[in-house]
Amino acid sequence: MEQVNYIFFYYCYIDGNNNLIFTKKEKHNLTINNLLTSDNLINIIYNGKKKFTNRSKVFSIIVHNNYEDPLIYLQKNELPQYTYETNGLKDVKFQNTHKEFLKLNSIYIFYQNVNICNYNEETTQINNPSQSISNNKHQLNKTKKIYISLKKNKKNTRKSIPVHAKKIY
Repeated sequence: MEQVNYIFFYYCYIDGNNNLIFTKKEKHNLTINNLLTSDNLINIIYNGKKKFTNRSKVFSIIVHNNYEDPLIYLQKNELPQYTYETNGLKDVKFQNTHKEFLKLNSIYIFYQNVNICNYNEETTQINNPSQSISNNKHQLNKTKKIYISLKKNKKNTRKSIPVHAKKIY
């Protein structure tokens, strides 16, 4: 069994109809053996998002880690779990892997197309679920316009004071 020094990232883009459109594979060397920190994972996710021309969001992150010896695998009657889903907030720890299976250690990042119109409609429905979308537009746009006059007041001098207001000494 050997330590995991590198993993492969698969960037997968899914369109609005749930069809896999694009997949790209990259090799990434780990700075710490058997560990991918959450900061590195977030940077990789962000840089992977730049590869797509359409606006997208992360749909799922799946980690694949083959860690059992092939002979032990054949002796067991049950299937081991080599994959699991994670998020970008946790460190990803890889277990030591058999030499032949090092190339199988990978992380799949699925990006999904974001439709801007549908996204805005969903957020308005969540804020006011009892009202329809058309009512929400009227509710959200109720603002009062206030006009402020910026006229300068004329400075009163002795000449500008009306005659009836002057005091006679």
